[in-house]
Amino acid sequence: MVPQLGMKLRGQIDRFSGELSAGLGKVGARFVRETIYGPLTGGSVRLTEIARALDEQIPLKKTHWRLCRNLADRNTAEVVATAVLKSGANHVQENTLLVVDPSDLRREIRTVDGEPGPSSGCQRR
Repeated sequence: MVPQLGMKLRGQIDRFSGELSAGLGKVGARFVRETIYGPLTGGSVRLTEIARALDEQIPLKKTHWRLCRNLADRNTAEVVATAVLKSGANHVQENTLLVVDPSDLRREIRTVDGEPGPSSGCQRR
């Protein structure tokens, strides 16, 4: 029973991540799949915890750095954001309420030149 449930969940993650990453290459699609799977199994959205949950046969530091590099890819972010918005738009009707909790909003860090700053903790040392 448990292995069947695991296989079913893995199939659902693959299907959902496939929808979100349509138009991305192999690397981007893998990143999207792993950033869905990692928090579900590791219980955290922190990259180190996601890397730990992936339990790869390479040093944790290398997995973390790969996730950081992929997170910084603006194309991946744009493709996923567009897919999420399209999916959500199908559920919004004229009488749909939009409730925003301002405590969930975070101010974006910006550098002196106005570019987004390092907010993910992904800095090469």
